[in-house]
Amino acid sequence: MRKSFALMIACVFIFSLLTGVSPSSVAGAGNVNEVRLAVDHAEYRIGETVRVTIKILDALDVNGVEFTLRYPTDKLRLLNGGMTLHSPYVSVGGDRADTDNGTLSYAVLPEDPVNAAESAVGEAVFTVVSEGTAALMLDGITAVDSNFKEIVTNTQDQIMVTVASQETSPPSSSEPTVQSTPSGGAAKPAEVDREAPIDGTIGKPRQGTRTFQDILTHWAKDDIEKLAARHVVEGVDDLHFAPEASITRAQFTAMAARVLGLEKTAYRNRFQDIRAGEWYAEIVQAAADSGLIEGDGDVFRPDDTMTREEMAAILVRAYDKRNGTSSKQGTLERFEDRAEIAAWAVDAVKTAVGLGIVQGMSDTQFMPRAAATRAQAAVMIGRLNTLLATGN
Repeated sequence: MRKSFALMIACVFIFSLLTGVSPSSVAGAGNVNEVRLAVDHAEYRIGETVRVTIKILDALDVNGVEFTLRYPTDKLRLLNGGMTLHSPYVSVGGDRADTDNGTLSYAVLPEDPVNAAESAVGEAVFTVVSEGTAALMLDGITAVDSNFKEIVTNTQDQIMVTVASQETSPPSSSEPTVQSTPSGGAAKPAEVDREAPIDGTIGKPRQGTRTFQDILTHWAKDDIEKLAARHVVEGVDDLHFAPEASITRAQFTAMAARVLGLEKTAYRNRFQDIRAGEWYAEIVQAAADSGLIEGDGDVFRPDDTMTREEMAAILVRAYDKRNGTSSKQGTLERFEDRAEIAAWAVDAVKTAVGLGIVQGMSDTQFMPRAAATRAQAAVMIGRLNTLLATGN
């Protein structure tokens, strides 16, 4: 651990005693396994947005974190002037954003104790400016507990993203068993399937049709259009769905709630990080009341990306609420990364795989902590809706 960082955290700790801004103060030894990078998906095209999240895995008694994010300036252009920190993390000063050399250096501490299986420190957003392979590197990683003991096991992390040219359609980053839609020609508007159940399962069908300009040749086009026609999924605006953008926790919760036919309910300040009047406040309240979501104590992190294991947990809860607890548990033996599935999510992932709602990103990789895209979410919601409609 660098002495400068330890001294800085100690000074901040003394300052907090005088000002009442309290860093993490949980007693006992800290236990942070890793500080990792995550991106919303692995492939992009020029002009698209890349969201890079810094996450702490297995966080216990985290009192300070320091790191430097390095990115290739010939491939990525930084937006917003730096990194956006997530609650409860705040900067302790000395942050540096060097856009000429492609580095973001931060030292942060939590205002409140951090004890979680996964804790998102912050997010950096970039625009893709040229094609090729972009390497994102996290180094100089240091984390300390309330006793200023170093508690992180890795000092570096790296993730690669591929940028295709504008003329090349990026390969699907989604689950491989979804059938592709033939390209070419005008988009076929979504037709309301009058034979599909449209009661509380998926609400009333809209009049007319529903499609989006950015899904014309997308592999998930049919699923998105069918669900959009029933008001289960919504676009980011009237013309665009943003299928390859990562889905947020609020967006996915709204999808799952609509599938169950949950009615919005007056927001009662269930979570500290959601204000009344936000578009998702009332539907999140309804989801929490029903037990569909739990949040992380008093916070929900509505704008954080939804991971695949988190999606599996919500999908299984939705299934159980309509059809009763399922005994169809699948096997995870084929997934080489099954040990990376959080202990709290293992049973849900097994059930989701057994029901066929969630599959692997490949034959051997489940990628439980990868951010899910809006297209992937729509397909999984569609599979759930089929099971609910048929009573399977």
